[in-house]
Amino acid sequence: MKETINEAQFVSGFMQGQYKNNFSYEGLRCLYEYLTQLEEDMDDELNYDIVVIACDFNEYENAKEFNDYYDLLSREDYDDDDDFKKDLEEEIINHTTLIKFDDDLDDGFIVGVF
Repeated sequence: MKETINEAQFVSGFMQGQYKNNFSYEGLRCLYEYLTQLEEDMDDELNYDIVVIACDFNEYENAKEFNDYYDLLSREDYDDDDDFKKDLEEEIINHTTLIKFDDDLDDGFIVGVF
């Protein structure tokens, strides 16, 4: 037995519960879009389990915050911020799922925990 939820219910479930600080409103909207597209691509329904989702994904405000946590690249090796972000994006994609809010990593993004 599964319950179908819409974007508003998905966002509200996080915003009103103990995981309200895990994701921004924009992050939740992008995560919902990603998960519904994943369901469509797999031709299978996912379970709406806030705890699992909160444990499987992390949101970052920008490339610096992410790289400070994971330390994938040395920022000092780059003269150009755009080259750094491009290479960092490639590294993220090589390790896990990347859900960008916009074209630039500094606009915020979500990654699958790895």
